[in-house]
Formats: sequence, structure tokens, C-alpha cells
Amino acid sequence: IATVLVIIIIFVLLAILTAKKAGIKMLLIPVVSIGSLCLAAVNCDYLSDSRTRFFHTLWTCVGIAAMTLYACMRIFDPAHFLYLVMVPVFVWLLVKVWRAGDTPERYEIHFSLSVLAFAILSGIGFLVYLI
Repeated sequence: IATVLVIIIIFVLLAILTAKKAGIKMLLIPVVSIGSLCLAAVNCDYLSDSRTRFFHTLWTCVGIAAMTLYACMRIFDPAHFLYLVMVPVFVWLLVKVWRAGDTPERYEIHFSLSVLAFAILSGIGFLVYLI
């Protein structure tokens, strides 16, 4: 676990330094969004108690909120909010995880695929604006 934390810290520092150097600080917001959703997906293996389920819910909410913040900071285009299609899926999965009892881990593949769909829809939403 310590090795993973060191690697995450190194990549975050490199991302911050690169963003400052390149003048693209705003790109850190979608990085935080997708990163926190990926962290919530990895956390699905360890959902044995209410504390880890709380952090799973927190990371999911942070991810959705960060992408919404980024979409609101851009020039308004409805396509930027295409990722919101996945919000009901995340809510459904969070409800299932909290009600699952002993085996919330079985939702890991569903959550991982939902994060992938969220990332793809976010990318499509921002690329459609450029076309």
C-alpha cells in the first residue's frame, strides 16, 4: 500500500508541475474527476464496513462534482454535460453497495465499466464541441 501511495504522489506532483509549466491548470479538474472515480472503483474490493463504503461514496461524489465544475467553467454547450447520463447509474450502484450486506464486492465490475463509460462520454461531450 505504501508503494501505491508513493507512486500516486509522484504522478500527482508531475501532473501539477506539468500543468503549471504548460499553463493548463484547468485540465487538473477532469484528472481529479476521473482519478477519484477510478479510486472508488479500486475501493470496491474493500467494502466490508461502513467506513470504506462512506469513502467509496465520497470518491464517487467528488468525481461527478469535479467534472460538473469543469463543464460549468467551459463555454456552455449541452454536449459538455453528456456524462450526466451516467449519474443515475452511479446512484443505483451506490444504493446497491450500501444495501448489499456481506458482498458489495460483486458490484466492482459494474462500477468499473460505469467509470469507463463516464470517461468516454465526458471525452465525447468535450470533443463534439470542437467539431
